[in-house]
Amino acid sequence: MYRFIVFVIFLAVSRSFNLNYPAADAVKIQFTSGSDEYTYFDFVRQWAPNLCYKASHACIRIPSEITYWTIHGLWPSLDATHYPQNCAESCQLNTTELAPIEEELKEQWNSDYNGGNEKFWSHEYCKHGTCCTDVLPTQLDFFSKALELQKKFKMDTILEHADITPSATTSYSFKVVDDALKHALGVEQLVYWCRFVKSDHHETNVKSKSLQLIYQVSVCFDKSFNTQDCPKPMHSSCNFDEEVYFLPKSVL
Repeated sequence: MYRFIVFVIFLAVSRSFNLNYPAADAVKIQFTSGSDEYTYFDFVRQWAPNLCYKASHACIRIPSEITYWTIHGLWPSLDATHYPQNCAESCQLNTTELAPIEEELKEQWNSDYNGGNEKFWSHEYCKHGTCCTDVLPTQLDFFSKALELQKKFKMDTILEHADITPSATTSYSFKVVDDALKHALGVEQLVYWCRFVKSDHHETNVKSKSLQLIYQVSVCFDKSFNTQDCPKPMHSSCNFDEEVYFLPKSVL
């Protein structure tokens, strides 16, 4: 039997070094530290303008050259409601080991929170990377695999091919977005993370109303890193019948 330490609302905060991410899609039960059972990887990318626009948390200034989807995490998971965490008795980010890919990490796995990149990377590896050392034995392996997946499955390219581009005035059918991603990735189930934010007319050219913003998307992989359907979440932060926006960086 697994020992559970707590039932938690699966907030993005729980996977972002305890800072205030918006509410996410599912209820997860965290295993006690040291449990490393999992069946797949949950690879999560984020669109910073949708995450940071009128956010309750304080986003730091995003570098001007980052105008694309970035990595949030690569999370070993058991199913839609369980994931292991903190599977090493002690853990420290090995920046020397990561030196060969550090510049690429800064570009593709950039933190938009106070604390900076190294704190973010340390959190992600110690909480999640320590639980998949059977597949990704070293820190370099873990971060390199995430970068590899980022290159191979580019969110920006997939959306652009479907004529879905950042805009403060144009919204998109959720179905159009979902169909484009599922077709390109060869899957039938992804997980979306949404926020609802009241717009300002002068910022978005949309009269004051609630905008549905997809700020993160989870793509799931088996242990050989083939895409697979994500387990369907128990709850969703998104309204699939409502249109969505991908705001441009200029709103920040």
